[in-house]
Amino acid sequence: MFKQFSALKWLALLGVIVLIALGVAIYFRAPAGPTTVRVTADEFNLKPNVNSVSAGKVTFQVVNQGKLEHEMVILKTDLAVASLKPRAADPDKVDEEALAKNIGEIEDIGVGETKSDTFDLTPGRYVLICNVAGHYKAGMSTAFEVK
Repeated sequence: MFKQFSALKWLALLGVIVLIALGVAIYFRAPAGPTTVRVTADEFNLKPNVNSVSAGKVTFQVVNQGKLEHEMVILKTDLAVASLKPRAADPDKVDEEALAKNIGEIEDIGVGETKSDTFDLTPGRYVLICNVAGHYKAGMSTAFEVK
């Protein structure tokens, strides 16, 4: 029976087996996990390792390498980084709801600590800020884009 198969037929059979195996692997592959963005916080900077990601679940891992406690707030806005409005009652902090949508935040990141959380981000422009009193004014903000 096997002698009747020519080399070309064996090659075709092998190709079919490879295609079936590839199809099964694609069908049963594990879903992709969230994208991870590592953000370094110090006096007075927020530095993500990337400035843009694809839409979907994004894990922000914030490392406090400074000498003060920090936080990271994710605001969806078309405003420029330096154009966020201060709170009327507390001008040393940004009004997180004025012309922006607060997506979430990672709070109370102590000196030397790393904290992380995952957020579902839609396409658009974002600003990452530290909203501890005076930190945004001192430069703790950066533009971020979700494609």
